Amino acid sequence: MDKPKLEVSVDMSRKWDAREAGREVARNTIEKLSMPPDFFLLFSTIHYEKHGGFQEFLNGVMDILPEGTPLVGGTVAGFMNSSGCFTRGTTALAVSYPNMDVAVGIGHKTKKNPAKAAKECADMIKKGLEKSSYDKNILIDLISGGVTFQIPFLGRRRVFRDMPGFLTNATVRLSSYLFSKGPGREEEVLEKLSTYLDDYFILSGSCMDDNLFLNNYQFFNEEVLENSIVSLGIKTDLNFNIERDHGLSETNKKFRITKLSSDKRFIYKINDKPAVEELLKLMSWPDSYITERLLHSRTLYYPLGFVYNDEIAIDVIALISGNSLCTVHQIKDKDLYILSAGGKELVKAVDNCLQPFSGYNPSLGLIFSCGIRLDTLGSQVYRVHEKLLNYFKETPFLLTYVTGEGVIKPKENLRYGNDTFNLSVFWRN
Repeated sequence: MDKPKLEVSVDMSRKWDAREAGREVARNTIEKLSMPPDFFLLFSTIHYEKHGGFQEFLNGVMDILPEGTPLVGGTVAGFMNSSGCFTRGTTALAVSYPNMDVAVGIGHKTKKNPAKAAKECADMIKKGLEKSSYDKNILIDLISGGVTFQIPFLGRRRVFRDMPGFLTNATVRLSSYLFSKGPGREEEVLEKLSTYLDDYFILSGSCMDDNLFLNNYQFFNEEVLENSIVSLGIKTDLNFNIERDHGLSETNKKFRITKLSSDKRFIYKINDKPAVEELLKLMSWPDSYITERLLHSRTLYYPLGFVYNDEIAIDVIALISGNSLCTVHQIKDKDLYILSAGGKELVKAVDNCLQPFSGYNPSLGLIFSCGIRLDTLGSQVYRVHEKLLNYFKETPFLLTYVTGEGVIKPKENLRYGNDTFNLSVFWRN
């Protein structure tokens, strides 16, 4: 018996005008298919916010896309496909395959109530796929990432040297609850999501802008959203797996957190000393590094590592307040060490993820990679592109640069953090 026809298409647009770009990316992507797409994954850089707006962008996609096509997506820092590596434009992935059922889900107000958002999203996926007879399940989701919060009279900043950490912590929590600004709380969303969809593989990425962390958007069918989780659930007979690696090197600089906030994001003391002073001493950094301009140019390339669920979890410093450090995600262990990022090791992480799939005949590749890796690699990002081209050859693949990456496999714990490369490969027997 002949195998059912599987068609996969990845394409893009670099037009500046939002509506025209939406029309072109949809047209270029679906014209390669002989059947209507069963789903449409859509990604864009933040530029269309000022070139027509994202509702016009999505309206352009809807001008072309067959009515009723399930669509999810969001803003990313950049993307990579067979055509190259880009930090401006839009790209999409469409699949047509008869042996597949799909459903889309959405959860609102992730920063205010991550547990409720996760349940809302999971309920939609479960209801949409409850009649499916396929037993291989995967969820692809995008969650609103962190947004730099605004303090009255001080504006949006990441360094508050004259403001004590406990006061900034209270302000961040209030900002998250009232204004949906601050940490993305993605790991809290995913921990709950996995309890509702415990038989699913989950590949997660966080939406972002161009590394300024001012705004990010999610796409759900014809809607443009903020502060949400959007997801695509798939039940199919296709095979798939997800591999994850980081390529960071462990340094000999270690410390113990001796005072941590109750929400596990503000580090008040390290080794019984004020956290900022002790970090500067450990890193041999001058105090002049702790400025709005220089903070992330240093700290993003020296992330924090700790052991969680028997694996290395990676976090980065989001802001500094007084003598306190605030991290992007929750710190789950008090013994931490500094990691360092080098181009050779970051590229090696790609090899490590591809190796388990050697000998396979892939049908599709979807990758979520950290935006910090894009900045760190610079021109070496083309070495990543070359490795992906060598593996996938004529098979479509799509990599997007996000601000937080998560992987959950059935009967396994959540793996979440920054600076990672997360590869999902689909194939047929």
